[in-house]
Amino acid sequence: MAGLYVVEQAADFATIDRELRRFDDRLSLTFEIDSRTQHRVYQVLCQYAGDHVAVLCEWRDEWGFPLPLSSGLIEQVRVQRAQEAVTDYAAINAAAAARAAQESDEEMDEITRDMGPRISAKRSAVLQRGAGLRRARDRRRARGEKA
Repeated sequence: MAGLYVVEQAADFATIDRELRRFDDRLSLTFEIDSRTQHRVYQVLCQYAGDHVAVLCEWRDEWGFPLPLSSGLIEQVRVQRAQEAVTDYAAINAAAAARAAQESDEEMDEITRDMGPRISAKRSAVLQRGAGLRRARDRRRARGEKA
């Protein structure tokens, strides 16, 4: 008989709950009764920010039917957490880049408003002319030179 066999350890509720808490202290195991089959559907809950609780995953097969409690649930949570960690970092980096770009745009808009409208195309609003330059130009004009 050739093939691959995957063996999962059957475990009781307390053991699985304890292993989940060892993996992450915010996780807990609970169950609800499935309305179609009247069997237990095991759920892993995660407590976020105080009293907020979210369902991390449900222990079902690919057709949505409840599975018997086993150590496979812990492996599913580990795989899901690893995928979420990669996704979360990518989302965090994308949000940070978008925030930095928006802040840069806002700063450039503020600088543009502070500089005010340009009086002529020959004058630079960034490099202000000093009083010494004006006096030197006035002296050249007084002597009849082109300034």
